[in-house]
Amino acid sequence: MNDLSNSPLIADLLHFNDRIDPLLPIDLSEPDLLSLLQILHDMDRSDCGPEEEACFWLTAARIAELAILCAGNYADCAEFALAGDLLANPLRIDIHFNDGREPTSKWRHGRFSDQVGQTLHLAPREAMKTARAYPRVDRSALLPELQQQLADAGMLSEDYLESIDRRMKTIAETLCFMAAWQIRDGQDLCRRLQTVREPEKSFVESALCRFQTGIFNRLGADLRRMATRQQRWSGFLAMDFFCSPLCQN
Repeated sequence: MNDLSNSPLIADLLHFNDRIDPLLPIDLSEPDLLSLLQILHDMDRSDCGPEEEACFWLTAARIAELAILCAGNYADCAEFALAGDLLANPLRIDIHFNDGREPTSKWRHGRFSDQVGQTLHLAPREAMKTARAYPRVDRSALLPELQQQLADAGMLSEDYLESIDRRMKTIAETLCFMAAWQIRDGQDLCRRLQTVREPEKSFVESALCRFQTGIFNRLGADLRRMATRQQRWSGFLAMDFFCSPLCQN
């Protein structure tokens, strides 16, 4: 294994992980998560070895965990738009026009036809017929983007990647439950829970995400032990990493 004691990337990663350790879902928003992801990807990974690459992707997984915790907290508080932004609403959609007009970015929230109508100064229905506009996703929502990045890296175990998928489905199911129960927002949920009987309250509680920080913490502990040579493995990494000849020296 390579000597990591003088690795600038490892130093940057340890400092970054120290920074994100105390973060809580209630303290985070989508812009915060995007900023953390950008800081991580701006780190210099040129000439890094497999152990450094592993530590990088364990850190990326910790950002994914923060995003999952944040989205789960939003869902549990019936924050439909905020949870939906992280889970499904693309970060960027471009509107293209068949009449040669320059593409424009779609509003993050709001109807496609309304924006096309405003752009052409026409009623939405008339504008859609005139412009023959169509949307094209340029950047997916943050959670699917992180999920794809982690899968494409090939460094994380299938079990861990599947756990991300399961928890994303749980978030979606919680939002569906809130909508079916006709909950408008967090305050409405609190009022409803105060008025229902215990069996129904327990049923509602069972439909919530209630995600904990255990995986986030274990990822950080494994990363630090690998970075400081206290261990040579992590259960979150794919077996291919451990079978690499570079990791057997």
